[in-house]
Amino acid sequence: MGVDTHRRRQYALSARDEAATVLLAPDASSRQQRYARVYLVSAQRFLDAWATLAMCDRGEGYPAAS
Repeated sequence: MGVDTHRRRQYALSARDEAATVLLAPDASSRQQRYARVYLVSAQRFLDAWATLAMCDRGEGYPAAS
């Protein structure tokens, strides 16, 4: 993927969606749910960091701390 930020973001969105699907599946094992949580959190952290960088690139500054 290298520096292709668009592709990296698309992969993160896909990983997050797939993880959510597993977490909502009634037949998912506890092991599958544990891994899905890891993927969900990792993907969301990446997307949050990407959004912050995109805001800075547009000159909007950093979002307010919550």
